Amino acid sequence: MNNQIDELIDLIDKTRICLGEDYLADVVRDKNIKRKDNNDISKSSIKLQQMISELKVEKKEEKKEINIFQTTSNSLNSYQELNDIVKNCSKCPASTIRRQSIFGKGDLYPKLMVIGEGPGKDEDFQNDLFVGKSGQYLERWLNAINLDFKKDIYFTNVVKCFSNSNPTKEMVDTCLPYLKQQIELIEPKTILVLGKIAANALLENELPLKDMRGKITLYQRIPTIVTYHPAAVLRNLNWRKPVWEDLQKLEKLINI
Repeated sequence: MNNQIDELIDLIDKTRICLGEDYLADVVRDKNIKRKDNNDISKSSIKLQQMISELKVEKKEEKKEINIFQTTSNSLNSYQELNDIVKNCSKCPASTIRRQSIFGKGDLYPKLMVIGEGPGKDEDFQNDLFVGKSGQYLERWLNAINLDFKKDIYFTNVVKCFSNSNPTKEMVDTCLPYLKQQIELIEPKTILVLGKIAANALLENELPLKDMRGKITLYQRIPTIVTYHPAAVLRNLNWRKPVWEDLQKLEKLINI
């Protein structure tokens, strides 16, 4: 499996080389990229699509059942029912601090699911996700790869409730089963994970973010890319270049 993932990454890199290095721009201003070899690009895209399809079939048998509803329902499989459960959840201390839990928003048949860490104070107050400066910056990122912020994307967080600190292990452990079921119900074409906390939770590892970004991972057979959170990039502009590299890989995956 690891060899196949590495081969996927190599194919993405070959496609990037054919398309040209345009990642230095803050936001894409010139979409007229010259293609050096259309035949190579076409062959790489076809092969990449075939490999992703094969990996999805291979992973199907390994899929684990998620039984977060054992104590509440025999078989709960609708988006709204899961939303209602999260809305009324009181399993961790954040439930005593939040105004409301924030399940998610956006297209229920999306090209992309964006997963952040947890709602901030403004999100909690407005009952919304990715608002303020970081939300506006994220919108610029996604517009730069030709995604409509209001139509093509579904947004959520690992942790569904605001608290007065970064998400704790208890909060992540409580909310992660909800997120896993959320992904199964929505079945996005691709996933973009923002920030170390969200990536460690979803991919169930303790790696630093620099070791997770820049590559393609399959989560529940869905191609997944990890990058920096927009709020972090606003604090450290040196991360704009690696973010743009990650977004270019994401764009190619979405357009396969």
